[in-house]
Amino acid sequence: MANDQGSVTLNDGRTVHVQALPNGDLEISIQDQVYPDMPYVLTSFGRSDHVTVVLSPGRQGSSAGSNYPSDREKKLGRS
Repeated sequence: MANDQGSVTLNDGRTVHVQALPNGDLEISIQDQVYPDMPYVLTSFGRSDHVTVVLSPGRQGSSAGSNYPSDREKKLGRS
């Protein structure tokens, strides 16, 4: 079975690539010129008649921004 793949470029310049792997996995990669130093984190996952996954660049309205070690140190008063 050949890998199926596709890409879409968003209006802000980010490009999202999706590839279906032979084992059934989906690989999602993001080329991000907008938030190049931010890690993307899973902020929501929903399932009904289809699966919805929400990825957010860290520090962009998600609670993931507090996952940086330096932020945790500040929160604990160790900085």
